[in-house]
Amino acid sequence: DLAAAERHLRRAERLDADHPEVQDNLAVIEINTGRLQEARQRLERLLHNHPEFAPAQRHYDALRRHLDGASPR
Repeated sequence: DLAAAERHLRRAERLDADHPEVQDNLAVIEINTGRLQEARQRLERLLHNHPEFAPAQRHYDALRRHLDGASPR
């Protein structure tokens, strides 16, 4: 259940707002619920703070490909 997962992650975020796994998982939930711009912003912040965090880079790259493909040319 995405809503329950998001609630748990929001609680974890309050305890440690900079935790890369929490931020990445919140971005994945945002992607899966159609909040693509929120996810993009979250992943950009995450990668700025933790450039070595490979899962976030993969999610960000996939999201950018999706957004670029969805944009009118």
